[in-house]
Amino acid sequence: MNTINRTQHRESRRWTVIAVAVVWMIGLASTPMAFAQFGHSDIDFALEGNKLITDKRVYDSYFPMFGISRHFNSNPGFAAELDGLGTVGPGREVVYDVLDALYFWDGAQFVSPDDEVRIRIDNNPRGSHSTVVGAVSSEQPGSSDPPANRIAASSDLGEVHSHVNFFLESGDEDPPVGAYGLKIAISTDTEQIIDSEPVFVVFNYGLEELQFDESLVLYEGLLDSTGILGDLNQDGALDVGDIDMLTAAVLRNETSSEFDLNADNKVNQEDRQEWVKVLRATYFGDSDLDGDFDSSDLIVVFAAGKYESGDPAMWRDGDWDGNGLFETSDLVMALKDGGYEQPSNAHAAVPEPNAILIFGFGAIALLNAKMRNGRHQRKEGH
Repeated sequence: MNTINRTQHRESRRWTVIAVAVVWMIGLASTPMAFAQFGHSDIDFALEGNKLITDKRVYDSYFPMFGISRHFNSNPGFAAELDGLGTVGPGREVVYDVLDALYFWDGAQFVSPDDEVRIRIDNNPRGSHSTVVGAVSSEQPGSSDPPANRIAASSDLGEVHSHVNFFLESGDEDPPVGAYGLKIAISTDTEQIIDSEPVFVVFNYGLEELQFDESLVLYEGLLDSTGILGDLNQDGALDVGDIDMLTAAVLRNETSSEFDLNADNKVNQEDRQEWVKVLRATYFGDSDLDGDFDSSDLIVVFAAGKYESGDPAMWRDGDWDGNGLFETSDLVMALKDGGYEQPSNAHAAVPEPNAILIFGFGAIALLNAKMRNGRHQRKEGH
């Protein structure tokens, strides 16, 4: 009997030790340092003549959405090695230059990330000043003294292999799902050496594989263009400023190619249609351009007080048909577009206008007109 108990006890201890070892290994593999070794990747660069070159133009990585390494990655690293693309010469300080604000592709189009969303980069040596790239960041050149965006110093053989730490941050909220892009160039402390061409480091945060692959193609396309198609005010996002610029161009019979978004050699309402439906992937009536046309948009435009007033109006004021005013024709256009209370970015068959919705629009318009007349009468009374 005692023999049986001792055997069971030894067996129980053995499985306990195994369980503890497994938990320990899982915990070790989940730490940031272990995670850095998991799926290791590098930006390969080298010195060719007097110019730095890279092996690719777009480098992909990702931020985990869960676990102890959530929102963290140390890939890609930076490598200039004899058995790779080549070296950079001995004893050179290597840094990266941040060339632009943070780019964000939400799975459908490039948009400006929220102000609180940013990528923070812990550079080398550890403890030196971090680099923060957000929606309104500007260029941030690298420097070895004082250290800024520093990667490492090359060895006596001219080799470099080092990683920095990337963190996706968004205050107390989870960052939006999408592909986050850092536009950088590799540089050194030697004036005679020309910086590399711009490259993108693109992090996947929650996109499906095919969506993320599509984003990589689009990011590479950005390197071959002057910016985002439809970003007419060149602020890095498709926003109300762009549709207002386009509307003004149509009204003044502009012919410049920058406004010809559908490449038909004309600047007209079809370019507005291209901007709203294709480039911005939303609906006529979406006054705040959040991807939805709903009651909040109606509240915004009627609060502006431009309805049937004859005063100039822009997109946020209710001018959706592009004639410079907020009139019944704008409501009719929005109804025909069929986006009211539809899911974001939906492009289903256009439904027939709802009679109740039309009645609601009419009631709001009448109420707005009554309020305006009341204000006018009060003024006359004075």
